[in-house]
Amino acid sequence: MKIIAFDRRSDSPFTLPPAVELIADSAVVTPPHPLFLPDFDTEWEGRICPAYRIGRLGKTVDARFAPRYIDAYGLVLRLIPAGTDKALRAAGMPVGLDGLFDSALYTGTWLLTEGADMSAPLAVSCDGVDSVINGHFEAACKAVESVTRYATVKTGDIIIPSWLPVAVVPRPGVTIEGSIDGTVCLSVRIK
Repeated sequence: MKIIAFDRRSDSPFTLPPAVELIADSAVVTPPHPLFLPDFDTEWEGRICPAYRIGRLGKTVDARFAPRYIDAYGLVLRLIPAGTDKALRAAGMPVGLDGLFDSALYTGTWLLTEGADMSAPLAVSCDGVDSVINGHFEAACKAVESVTRYATVKTGDIIIPSWLPVAVVPRPGVTIEGSIDGTVCLSVRIK
């Protein structure tokens, strides 16, 4: 399994070649486990992101056929070591560490695309902040097209096409929750 995260906000255009980061599958924490903040940084940023799970093998998938490859969607929390990230970017160095460390990504509960109206806007609520993402599924399909131009996607891979303009500050003792259309699909206890 691989996790491919696009380095773009939900209101930004896609670029080719795509600006992506790989997140190691060993860096993923799943429910019901808590998320432990690593001790190598003191400044943490949490990015709430829509995520899409791949349900079949694919290479060179056109965006119009991408819905056949996406079987589930949900929300994830990307943990960004802000201090380390700033230092690496300022030095012009790659930020590959962002997807390598343990606890870099927390996945929530997956919602199946089958039977869901994927053309409807995605209404996301996180920690009292509401966001609406128009064209979220089209963006996911474009992300699949962009990725499969260069690499094969496999069952279980996760595509994160963007992050929401909602940033959260993860602190020990806090629970971060997110819902899609009123269904809680992300609940993260920070330790």
